[in-house]
Amino acid sequence: MRWPWLLLAVVVALAAAAVGWTELEYRRVRRQFERVFRAQVKAVSRLIWQGVDLAAGALDELYLQHERQLQVLASLLSAREPGAVTGPQLQAAGISAWLVAPPEGRFRGWWGRLAGNPSRQGVVVELMSRAPESTIVEDEPLRGLGMYCVRFDFADRRVILCRRLEELVTLRRQVGLGRLLGGGQQSGLRYAVLQDAGGLLAGSPGDRRISSWSDDPQLARALETPVYRMTSPGIYEGLLPLPLPDGSRAVLRVGVDASPMQVALVQIKVRHRLLYLVAGLLVGLVLAGSLVIERRERRRLQMLEQLAERDREARHWQTVSGLAQGVAHEVRNPLNSIQMAAQRLQREFTVDADELDEYRQLLGVVRDQVQRLDRVVGEFMELGRPLNVQRERLLLGPALAAGLATLRLRAEQEGKRLLIDSRWDSREVLLDRLRFGQILTNLVGNALDALEKGGTVRVDLELSASLLTIEVADDGPGLDAAALERAKKPFFTTKARGTGLGLALVQRLCQAHGGSFELRSRPGSGTVARARIRVGREEEGA
Repeated sequence: MRWPWLLLAVVVALAAAAVGWTELEYRRVRRQFERVFRAQVKAVSRLIWQGVDLAAGALDELYLQHERQLQVLASLLSAREPGAVTGPQLQAAGISAWLVAPPEGRFRGWWGRLAGNPSRQGVVVELMSRAPESTIVEDEPLRGLGMYCVRFDFADRRVILCRRLEELVTLRRQVGLGRLLGGGQQSGLRYAVLQDAGGLLAGSPGDRRISSWSDDPQLARALETPVYRMTSPGIYEGLLPLPLPDGSRAVLRVGVDASPMQVALVQIKVRHRLLYLVAGLLVGLVLAGSLVIERRERRRLQMLEQLAERDREARHWQTVSGLAQGVAHEVRNPLNSIQMAAQRLQREFTVDADELDEYRQLLGVVRDQVQRLDRVVGEFMELGRPLNVQRERLLLGPALAAGLATLRLRAEQEGKRLLIDSRWDSREVLLDRLRFGQILTNLVGNALDALEKGGTVRVDLELSASLLTIEVADDGPGLDAAALERAKKPFFTTKARGTGLGLALVQRLCQAHGGSFELRSRPGSGTVARARIRVGREEEGA
């Protein structure tokens, strides 16, 4: 029956299609979210690009105004002697150092925190003497001293004015990239950071999440081409190259909130897993159902085959039975006449003394052949008639010994060994004595026929529940595969004087007892015959 497997194939195909569809749906939703996030990143970066030039111009203008304020302050202070202005006054004005010198003279004045440190004073004076006039200087080592300085050259003097570096940093924050990137966060924007190989140039308050240049090889790649990716959980990041006003390039990193995508994808995965579970259960149920149906169909076919075999066997044995009756009628009557004639010849007729031995020998041959023919007719009739099993309570050991008594004597006469299992002497069973003896006689007789002088036949019994197993094993030449296949069929024999009916009768007897019969043999390894018959136990007969 093929339709259960066709149904299973259809269900598997549908399940595979459902799984494929769910995977496509997952990828489609992910791509949609990524397109939205990428558009958001591009929009933010476009605004930042537009604002960079504005911020740079505003910062330059603010620097210029700051320099002008410092020039005015320096001009006012230059009109006064250094000692005329006190330190607290200068500190209140945000000044860290104030130095005055003639056009070719030495600088002197108020040093603030650097008072008493001639070496650092010398570093500041030397650096500012070489710096361009009216230009804010914040390079090292001034940055290390926490200040920035400007030198103004007037007609009659030179002035160096230094202030705290924090003021310049505050100025940059007001209009620089840090304010542009850090202020006015858009909805869904997690951070916006400007970064180069030296570190962060500007960034939003969330820049503590940002990886370093050395740990992230894609940052160097982003200097040439944009990179879009998922980073830490819930963040979609774009890396875009950004040219700076000084001609260098940096990477603009924009991170947007991707948690809606993750929530949606998790929900899709949950639905998909439920679908996988349902599909797996459905496939499993269909598979189990197909196996059950297949098993039942196989059993049904086996039963039909067994019934057909039994029907063929019944018709066969019905034919054999009719043939056996005809043979028995046509053969046994002449056999009886021959047997009676041989007995009369032995009893009533006499011959010369020199011919007596030969006469008796010939009569013995006639009687033996008549008995052999009578045995063949008996087996043939037994094979053809219906078999009835009539059980009686027997001790298994004595029944075994009685069934093998004649065969034990035959084995001794032929110089062969017959080993009999003696473990069952006291076990009582319900058994058909006649049928049990027939099975033993045929199996052991066949085994003895196959042996040469000195060979061994072993008879073992095994009783489990209500099944008795009779195993007869010999160490004879064995049977090849072709002979073993035909051994249980009627009229097949490998013996010169055999009838080929013994094993066929054993098989019928085992089947009549609700059992089975099997042979195992290989050339050169002997033969094992195993007959199984159902017997009643002593508990059943009680």
